[in-house]
Amino acid sequence: MTSLATDLQNILDRFTSGPSPDLPVAVAHVASLDGKLTFKGASGKLKEGSDEPAKPDSVFWIASCTKLVVVIGVLQAVENDLLKLDEPLPEKVQAVIPKLILTGYEEDSKTPILVSTENTPTLRQCLLHIDGSALIFDDPIIRDYILANKDTLRGPGTLSDVQSPLRAEPGQRWWYGHGIDYAGLAVEAVTGQRLGDYLRQNVYEPLGLTQISHRPLEYHDAVDRAQLRARKPDGSFAPLPHFFEEVEYDAGGAGIHGSLEDYTQLLLTLLGNGTHPSGVTILEPETVELLRSPGLTLEQARTLDTTIPCSFPVLSNEHALIPGTEKNWALAEVHAAAQGLCRDWQKGYVAIAGTQLLPCWDAKSLQFWNEFLKVVFTAASKTE
Repeated sequence: MTSLATDLQNILDRFTSGPSPDLPVAVAHVASLDGKLTFKGASGKLKEGSDEPAKPDSVFWIASCTKLVVVIGVLQAVENDLLKLDEPLPEKVQAVIPKLILTGYEEDSKTPILVSTENTPTLRQCLLHIDGSALIFDDPIIRDYILANKDTLRGPGTLSDVQSPLRAEPGQRWWYGHGIDYAGLAVEAVTGQRLGDYLRQNVYEPLGLTQISHRPLEYHDAVDRAQLRARKPDGSFAPLPHFFEEVEYDAGGAGIHGSLEDYTQLLLTLLGNGTHPSGVTILEPETVELLRSPGLTLEQARTLDTTIPCSFPVLSNEHALIPGTEKNWALAEVHAAAQGLCRDWQKGYVAIAGTQLLPCWDAKSLQFWNEFLKVVFTAASKTE
């Protein structure tokens, strides 16, 4: 084992060991195009009450890291002239997107203020999260509306999950929402395939990826799947039911389950300007350049400097996006809080780690990720 591998494995083991571990499980990968940086490791137990150890290829719910995979598929459809970035979405998808904007509540705090809109987002707006939608854990106003209408807005994996009112006019501002869900539905509309089947045919199989899918019960052995867990107030962990396990549609925003090993191969492909080290090409270099280029106006990006509230504590803590830095958003960005994700386009390496622990932005998970990245950054600087 190399010095880098030893140092990184020690971090994984330290955070998942002892009678009261900081994390229930940790899996991590580092890879570079030149092969000078490489690591894959795992520590901790796959499930509560089990001695089954985690492995580097254990299957995780990859949550918002789904978005980057779906964006790859969407941009393939753009390359093939099936979709246009700056034109309205297919009519079938427009019919799903609400034509109401929730601006707040009346003084009684129970009556929502809903404003009609005739505007529908373009594909580019969906990919950049300026489509106008918002998520339950990032916005208390949409949270209150969803909870008051939970009989019709039935949550993750159901089409009704993406049909809560918008929070802004499309194109007005950045808001982490359902844009990639809408984009995934657009792929289905123009190809006639389920999103997961399209991705399997056009992304996974060409790259030889076997441990990644939208439908885990169909494609993954339950033994190899890491259990989703929540941190309890005393610091211990409680098992949670799997999200997006039995679904009405293949959610583009957070519906994929897969190994971080397979995900690393996708990241290497993007580092190679759309071509995997094996020689397989899934995107053109010009498309990859578009994918990683900032896409927001200064006004749209202003929201990135605000603190995102803790509106649904079981899912996410309050957080800010890289405080103190100038920010924008590219098509390749993901709000990767349940998984740590780092990629350096210039130096040609990627790092990813997963803890399969909620809420997102958990303090111990962030501490683990920061320590892990510090070692990676040091090793990367020595290879220059």
